[in-house]
Amino acid sequence: MIPKEIISRILDTANIVDVVGEYIRLQRKGANYVGLCPFHNEKTPSFTVSPTKNIFKCFGCGKSGNPINFLMEYNSLTYLEAIKELANKYNIPIPKDNSVYSKESSDKIDLMYAALDDAAKFFNNKLFENQGIETLQYFKNRNFDINTISTFLLGYAPDSYNDLINYLKQKNYNNDILISNGIAYLSEKNETLIPRFRNRAIFPIRDFIGRVIGFGARYLGEDKNQAKYINSPQNEIYDKSRVLYGIFESKNDIRNKGFAILVEGYADVISLFQRGIRNVVATSGTALTTQQLKLLSRFTNKIYICYDGDEAGQKASESAAELSLINGLDVKIITLPDTDDPDTFINNNSIEKFEKYIDNSKTYIKFKISRFKKQNLLNTPLELSNAIKSIINVIYRIPDELQHDFYINELASELNLSPEQLKKIKESKSSILKNIDKEANIAKNINLEEINKEKSSFQYKLEDLLPEEKFLAKLVLNNSENLLHLFEYTNFSYDMLISKTAQKIFELLANYSESNSILNEILSNESDDNIKKLFIDLSIEQETPSENWAKMLNLEIKAPNTIKIITDCVNKIQIRKLENHFKELKILVAKEPENPIHIQRLNDIIKRINELKNTT
Repeated sequence: MIPKEIISRILDTANIVDVVGEYIRLQRKGANYVGLCPFHNEKTPSFTVSPTKNIFKCFGCGKSGNPINFLMEYNSLTYLEAIKELANKYNIPIPKDNSVYSKESSDKIDLMYAALDDAAKFFNNKLFENQGIETLQYFKNRNFDINTISTFLLGYAPDSYNDLINYLKQKNYNNDILISNGIAYLSEKNETLIPRFRNRAIFPIRDFIGRVIGFGARYLGEDKNQAKYINSPQNEIYDKSRVLYGIFESKNDIRNKGFAILVEGYADVISLFQRGIRNVVATSGTALTTQQLKLLSRFTNKIYICYDGDEAGQKASESAAELSLINGLDVKIITLPDTDDPDTFINNNSIEKFEKYIDNSKTYIKFKISRFKKQNLLNTPLELSNAIKSIINVIYRIPDELQHDFYINELASELNLSPEQLKKIKESKSSILKNIDKEANIAKNINLEEINKEKSSFQYKLEDLLPEEKFLAKLVLNNSENLLHLFEYTNFSYDMLISKTAQKIFELLANYSESNSILNEILSNESDDNIKKLFIDLSIEQETPSENWAKMLNLEIKAPNTIKIITDCVNKIQIRKLENHFKELKILVAKEPENPIHIQRLNDIIKRINELKNTT
């Protein structure tokens, strides 16, 4: 879709330190930069960024790649999306064909995004026209000011069947695009395109990089048959279980403050945001999901749940807290008065008062116990036992086992019980569940092992390389001219290489040898993640030969002769291969001691090994 020369230009321009530095704190360490890995929890930095090679590598979890790979992994972007984000960052134009909005365009997803963006702008403009006066007043009655309306791109969908459709048709969007992204649908006779949102206040829903992916809409008319709230339907780019309303507007504040406040509705987010509490997101019409937590955990591992103060809101808080804990997040629950939700509370009280509620938020254990007490479910031994078991069931599922004792001790303290007794219950449950899981997976694992053997491709590993193979590969990877030297000054051939990993490496080195940056070309064009990781690991290791290597290769460390290195590496690879062949022949000679052919071949191998050693 994007010309290769544009991708190469983007990779040549993009600075890995700048790109990664927008998301994590980096400190210089020698020629590289280091920081805490954003892809796994660690206290000691193992995440290394190499500005000279324009790559990153975590020596803890193994994640690695170039600027494109980092954005894909960190922001859950597709390859194309990451390229476009870098192009925007470095002002590199990506050419668009004049027929980009035509029916023949192959980039349907891009068109869906573009049409949604144009629709959002259309709705926002209509808000400030005569027909949008009532909706604008509705927003003002909710205490949303003009800056807030602009920030969240709020709008008005006119009570018309034609205005929006005609506007988008003029921009050459076809029916398929407008139906696919949920802006419109076909009438029952499948002849007329009908806009999905009419006479409604519009809340554009954006993903974390700011693209409009759908709409929430509140009906403002008097027709009681109309649903009060509707959303865009699920489609290729909008999945409400994976979206958090306000994540784009709030992500920087979430990072800076170290925690997120999780609420339920659009108005909750907007009202808190407007009053200066900007680290807030909403689930918006759906129960909290694992996918939403995964998205949120990219920006923080600590959340404060602030749902409605009524019973339904508190019950939802309980479920959300439990799901968050078992997904590895640190959780607290803010309990508002029964009659309030975050929107009404912040509009009727000061920020300071809301912040006091944050300060007085409860851990999951304290919140759960208070819920049991409020429901009178701790009055009998059986009720107490059931309550304890339900909480321990959640504690057991927290992935970080080091936290288990903390929660067990807190539970014991709240209920005036013995921590040791509760730990026994937890350990017993743990043992039972582990055995169940183990037995349930035995047959499954047997089948999976056979299937995986057939399905999995060969796993190329850096540790499979012989020292000579690795060093030779690194020379070529750092300078493609060394590949020419390899063929010009030695009798090198691919079948000379001993490990399959080395054979694959040199195959790709030859394929991309005409590129200015072999590494960039491999990372951009190869689809096998195992291969990409292999080349990053190979590249990020120190290139300078160790003292022992230098002595072995008869080199001066200060001024090594590259051609001498190449020649000696090839000779040593040949020696290793001959020595392996020698061992095989010795077995044959032992079986057939009188066979003159085996003996002659042994003598030939010894002679050749000695010749190679004399030239090394």
